Amino acid sequence: MLSVFIYPACLIMFGLCLLAVDVLRRRGASHNSIILTGGALGVITFLLQYMPPPDWLMADFEKAYYPAGKAAIGDHAALTDLLTKGVYGFVNLPVVSFLFTPFAVMPLRLADLIFLGLGGLSCILMWRELARFARLQAPESALMLFLAIGSGPAAYGVANGNTSQMVLVLIIWGIMAFMRGKDLSAGVLFALAALVKPALIVFGIFTLLRGRWKVTAAGAALCVTATLI
Repeated sequence: MLSVFIYPACLIMFGLCLLAVDVLRRRGASHNSIILTGGALGVITFLLQYMPPPDWLMADFEKAYYPAGKAAIGDHAALTDLLTKGVYGFVNLPVVSFLFTPFAVMPLRLADLIFLGLGGLSCILMWRELARFARLQAPESALMLFLAIGSGPAAYGVANGNTSQMVLVLIIWGIMAFMRGKDLSAGVLFALAALVKPALIVFGIFTLLRGRWKVTAAGAALCVTATLI
């Protein structure tokens, strides 16, 4: 779709989702019917934004993660070259490149499709965990599912082949573990997120300031170990 029409179209689809969910609620529709409506409209909104596929579809995956996985298998000089490119290459720790080696043995187009699917699955998982945690009713949960799939930032991350939505799942799990007093689990989850997105080391500072040193220690131990590998 032409970019000039994308935002109005998304706004119209969100309004349609609000209307459809309200009508279903008033008619006494089942919980699953309301949720599926929000999800279906979210998928349609996603497709409206990225059909036909833009030239930059899966750009982050193709320029960084896929070649990093290939380099990790054997061409370490190529990995060094990717690391020196900054934001135009691979910005993670070298050890993170091993996470992408399963994709590197696949043809690029197949790897693109699988990683795209994992991004979409992460959005759904993110919605599921937040909806459960907040104990949302069906209408609110349906709207959240619509946003998790079809909203601009979420849809862009998936279409661009980014890891942001996957990291968000780790953060959500980490926060839940932190609130439940599972300090070691929280520390490991925050550290895994920080290894992929280094700026998220701020969670270590936060937990330290809160006096939850076990969380900080667990996360720091994992990050240091990964750095030394």
